[in-house]
Amino acid sequence: MNQKIVAVIPALNEYTKLSEVVEQVSKYVEEIIVVDDGSKKPLKDFLPSLPNLFVLRHRINLGKGAALKTGVEFAKIRKADYVVFIDADGQHNPSEIPSLIAPLADNNADIVFGVRKFHKRMPLVARLGNIFLTQISQLLFRVKVSDTQSGFRAININIYPKIVWRSPRYAVETEMIVNTGKARARFTEVPIQTIYHDKYRGTTVLDGIRIFFNMIYWKFL
Repeated sequence: MNQKIVAVIPALNEYTKLSEVVEQVSKYVEEIIVVDDGSKKPLKDFLPSLPNLFVLRHRINLGKGAALKTGVEFAKIRKADYVVFIDADGQHNPSEIPSLIAPLADNNADIVFGVRKFHKRMPLVARLGNIFLTQISQLLFRVKVSDTQSGFRAININIYPKIVWRSPRYAVETEMIVNTGKARARFTEVPIQTIYHDKYRGTTVLDGIRIFFNMIYWKFL
């Protein structure tokens, strides 16, 4: 029996790359859920008309973690078997979705993390921050994921209740890993491309500091 793959794409004010991302993602999944996290102009007005595309909108910006949660909850309603998380800015290659799904389909993992190479194409602040947060995460929680800040990942929908996160913003990626360890969920890593189109707009230094203190809180409080 075929398994239903649903992509969840959180997005905020992404008017340049999102339409192309959606078009490409549609080749590899049964349905796409775009969560417009309070964009100034509704993103649905900038997206193609596709029968398998659903656009949900937060009236105000709640953060990436909240957007992902909204997307997964709707994916459950849509009877998804596997959920792929992919960013809206074109920094992930949709053609790699089958690689993320394969370990789930083979029942070798409950969650699959896309892992980038930390080379010069990754902005310095992102590279150093990611290495630091990854090492701290491994030290505190003994979950050996090589790229804690990659947003390109996939889950079996059945594991969601065990790894569900509280973080409304960028700490979601790290908390998902922490909860994976706590739940003793089966996970694996898949190498993905490192793509940056323009000025880095992801996790900032301030976000990284917040994530660090979140990890301390999750560990000791």
